[in-house]
Amino acid sequence: MTSEIHHRTIAALRRFRLLVPLLLAVYAIGYGRLSGAAEGQVVWEVVPPLLAAVTLLLFRHEPALTVFFAAACWSITGSAVFVIATAYLLARRQPTFWWAYILAFVALFPAGLVPAPQYFEAGFALLPTAIVPVYSTIAPALVGLLQRALGDARNLELSMAKARAATAVVEERLRVSRELHDIVGQRLSGLVLQAGAIEATTREAKTAEMSRELQESGRVALEDLHYVLRLLRSRNAVHCDTRDPADVIGDAIGRGQTVVTRHLEDLQGLPPATLRVVTAVMDEALHNAAKYAPNVPVTIVAARPSNTIQVVITNPVGTPVMQLPSGGFGLDAARERVEEFDGRFCAGITEDGGFAVEITLPGAP
Repeated sequence: MTSEIHHRTIAALRRFRLLVPLLLAVYAIGYGRLSGAAEGQVVWEVVPPLLAAVTLLLFRHEPALTVFFAAACWSITGSAVFVIATAYLLARRQPTFWWAYILAFVALFPAGLVPAPQYFEAGFALLPTAIVPVYSTIAPALVGLLQRALGDARNLELSMAKARAATAVVEERLRVSRELHDIVGQRLSGLVLQAGAIEATTREAKTAEMSRELQESGRVALEDLHYVLRLLRSRNAVHCDTRDPADVIGDAIGRGQTVVTRHLEDLQGLPPATLRVVTAVMDEALHNAAKYAPNVPVTIVAARPSNTIQVVITNPVGTPVMQLPSGGFGLDAARERVEEFDGRFCAGITEDGGFAVEITLPGAP
């Protein structure tokens, strides 16, 4: 909702910017007719203000053209309204040689190139005509400089706020990495050492084989943990997991899971970012199946309906060998990954009591 309001505000401001030059042209035309500066010639009353309005829209790309027609409009119609607007823009945006254009505007009236405003000639102004350059050029330029200074101050404040936020994120990542190292890392290391001790002392071949497998799993877990710690400690951490669905399925089969796949060739040719999301979700689903429903087959089906990629991972009901603790964060993280790509994530119990995870990601070629 906030983003939509922001876009609407930006669109309204752009429409208003297009309207301002037209309003200034209408004012200059009316001023010229009332003052008689163009001696009743309609072409000279209308064309210069319209040209000045058009070149005002082109100010960012052709400031010299804008300056010329603003001065011409003042000289022909007697209205300094475009000079006022252009002087403000020159000081606000500061194109090349902006100060030279300001000086040229200041010199217009003393050089006799433009007439004095009608209210000066009619005696309505309390100040002398010598201040015409002040109100027509210097004052709007000062306003433009003030606006620029305020904008620069806001940008600096935003930059500092972003820097503070980035620093806070880095500090928090360092804190989390320390906690992970001190708690998880040490416990994993202890498990690997205990498994090694069991292998060294047992006389049963089956127990020794299981302890070796446990050691290998522990070492892989430690490597993964160290990888995560490096990411957390890096200021420019980028997730660079190079595994693909085939690797994840191979790891699951290596753990003793039965995995049935269908149409996985539909995953070929996906953009790397999309493939990483599919791989991460698949890995989480296989991990949960191994935890809560071991010794039952897991089915993975891929498809590409309507320019999307769809993956469904299902497993029937099973009985866990032991109750393992769960933080409940895995599926939430998978959902967040999918939704970051404007995808759809669905996970839940099936009609036969099993479990299914289904994701749909857009933009499949």
